[in-house]
Amino acid sequence: MTSETRRRRRLVEQVVLAALADHGELSRAEIQRVTGIPRATVIATVATLVAEGRLVEGSPVKGERGRPANRIRLPCESGAIVVADSSQGVVRLALVSTDGVVIASAERRYDWLDPGRGWVRTCGCLDEVPALLEMYDDLRPALPAETPIRAGVVGVWGPFVPGRGWDDGCAAAKSPSPGPPPIALPRHDPARALEQGLGISVRSERGPVLRATGEVAAGAAQSGRAVLYLQVAEVLASAIVVEGRPFTGADGMAGELTHIVAGNSGQPCFCGRRGCLGATVGVGYLIDTLRPVHGSFGIDDVLRLAADGERSVRRAFEMVGRQLGSALTNALALMGVDLVVVDADLGPAGVIVGDAFAEMIALGYPPASPRVPEVRVGALPQTGYAVGGAALLRQQSRV
Repeated sequence: MTSETRRRRRLVEQVVLAALADHGELSRAEIQRVTGIPRATVIATVATLVAEGRLVEGSPVKGERGRPANRIRLPCESGAIVVADSSQGVVRLALVSTDGVVIASAERRYDWLDPGRGWVRTCGCLDEVPALLEMYDDLRPALPAETPIRAGVVGVWGPFVPGRGWDDGCAAAKSPSPGPPPIALPRHDPARALEQGLGISVRSERGPVLRATGEVAAGAAQSGRAVLYLQVAEVLASAIVVEGRPFTGADGMAGELTHIVAGNSGQPCFCGRRGCLGATVGVGYLIDTLRPVHGSFGIDDVLRLAADGERSVRRAFEMVGRQLGSALTNALALMGVDLVVVDADLGPAGVIVGDAFAEMIALGYPPASPRVPEVRVGALPQTGYAVGGAALLRQQSRV
């Protein structure tokens, strides 16, 4: 075998392994469709990787013609973990190997914008537990029956205090803004209910902490020492990771920048004040700004229009980046952040937000600072929470 043949074989193996890491369990035909590799090459490559123990046979393939075969998946001899994420408009769940490979994942979406106000709404976290347990039951066959489930972690959106939730953890819950609340907050920690349903130890964490840890472990922030992660696509949120570990402070809320006051105008925030970044720069505010031109639509429509080059939408995302950069410049300098990662779920709009953000912090950064933070778009759309959850449990020696 020539060196060029060996190089090509290694390249094909890497493509196949990457496809299984991204999509979980796949049949040989599905690997061919996902990768574009010829069928005969896929069959030969999978056979080699199975013989070497780098892949294993999974669940039976149903509905395909020809000789019955099994799907192929990455091995997980040391067990697997469950990572769930309760965000605004979507709940996700993934089965992840203890070394951070996503074996299988699923999500469910629901209506998350009030068309009349542009404010985000969601049900309480405990209401989402049955859906997460159903998703787990659907995904569990992707693992061999003997694979132990070691532990679990659930990411929760919003100003959530792990172990308590909103009711007991946040002062604003005791003095909400007048009138009906525009947003249904995560009022309880869902970890205990998931523990009872899954029969394993489950911890909770703010959702942005999982995504930020994922980007540091295997995404765009691997080179960062002090990283600020900005979640923009679903709801404005953030997290800080220092030397590879989340910095959550005394009460688990460090890095949550949503309620930094950027002005005295704009929508009232659910914390009781006006001018919070989450109310004046968040997705709801952006959609309210665009609604007179484009009518009633949601975040998926906004991202599609941005990708298509729609000028008004691109300008709106540029404004989001500028407002965030202007509001956070001094905070970045105070924290000594060297890298800012913008939400990968924004797709092409992430570049727009990131460039505008970088422009503003370059203009306003203190001249005595040794360097201005670099700004990158995240590299783990959809799976960042799962990779981050696995990394977080490994750090705590729970798997």
